[in-house]
Amino acid sequence: MYRRSVILMCLILSVVVRNAYTDTKDCPAGSYCPPSIKTAQPVLCPAGTFSNVGQSVCTPCQSGFHAIKPGSTYCTICPAGYYCPNAHLSPLPCPLGQANDQRGQISCANCAIGHYTTDNGSTHCLDCPPGHFCDDAASLPKPCRLGEANNEMSQSHCKRCGVGNYSQTLGQALCDICPPGSYCNDPAVSPKKCPVGTFSRSGQTICTPCTVGYFMPYIGSTFCDYCPVGHYCPDVTQVKQPCPPGTFNDKYGQIICEKCENGYYTVNYGSTHCIHCPQGHICNNTYSLPESCPSNRLTRQTICLDNIG
Repeated sequence: MYRRSVILMCLILSVVVRNAYTDTKDCPAGSYCPPSIKTAQPVLCPAGTFSNVGQSVCTPCQSGFHAIKPGSTYCTICPAGYYCPNAHLSPLPCPLGQANDQRGQISCANCAIGHYTTDNGSTHCLDCPPGHFCDDAASLPKPCRLGEANNEMSQSHCKRCGVGNYSQTLGQALCDICPPGSYCNDPAVSPKKCPVGTFSRSGQTICTPCTVGYFMPYIGSTFCDYCPVGHYCPDVTQVKQPCPPGTFNDKYGQIICEKCENGYYTVNYGSTHCIHCPQGHICNNTYSLPESCPSNRLTRQTICLDNIG
């Protein structure tokens, strides 16, 4: 009788143990089941952690990963253009002036000098275009100011135009050279025409005055005219003047005309030489036509002589 009772007890215990083993389940993924806590329900992994099946503790997300909801079975890598400093929070977009071209980052990189971004969450910084400068990576490129230019990419400032050059519009990639007939003494101002009596070649800050014997009565000239023969040029700002009757000029570049000598004349304007008073005539002045002597008298250029003998 005793033996039968022992056997029956053993059978009952084996069934209880088997049923207990059968009812035990693995701790589900996304949860943890501490062995020291007797509970019927697994505990969800908190945000920033995860777990696989049958874990007694949750695993923190590694740097650059995140899990924003409790009960995560895995951590998500931080996308490019974002940074994840806290595993339990959503990814943060890179702010203006910063970028990230790789995943799994906890911070964004500042744009290099001469670069910028236009939006939050940028994966790369943009090159500052020619004609502009980028002194603030969080702002749009600024056009080069008047008197400045920039023909290179990724610049933080524009260069001032050199001597004899200018830029009269915003955002120029190159400075313009001052044209002939003008002067540029301020690179931020349009070229000014050379005044009368002066001239210039290209790239000049001042105009050159005409030298003595030259003239230029017009503005914006690239040269001065040489005073021609038969004329005189006393003022470089005025047109050439023809030599008046009784005077002449047989040379270029003169500021006065020469008077005809006694016995010579010229009645025209712009003469290059004086005419010898012809025989049988008198020339009382240098600017009138010769007068005929009486038939019985000779001439000595300026007077008529009695014909003796």
